[in-house]
Amino acid sequence: MDRIKNDYRVLDNCRQLAVPKVNSPMWSKMEKQHKSIDARLQGLQLKISRLFVANARIADILLSSTTEIPKETLEQLMLITMDSSTILGIGFRDIMFDAKLLYEPA
Repeated sequence: MDRIKNDYRVLDNCRQLAVPKVNSPMWSKMEKQHKSIDARLQGLQLKISRLFVANARIADILLSSTTEIPKETLEQLMLITMDSSTILGIGFRDIMFDAKLLYEPA
């Protein structure tokens, strides 16, 4: 798992993929159960961010292999990679929305 964490870490220039942190004053006021849920959601977001990095690398390899891969196959693989990234983006957004609900007063 350490290799995966290092190989697929989100680069500094990809701030949109960074997992947002809760500010300290808000975190200190949260219930223990909500902190636990938030930590799990942050873990999921981090995994999704690493999947984005993996998909970007797949796309890069595909684009650099245009002379070796038949055009139809290349188009299919790129479409699947892009669809995968779209689905991941929706999941990332949904997790952020669910996490924000933890901070709203009851």
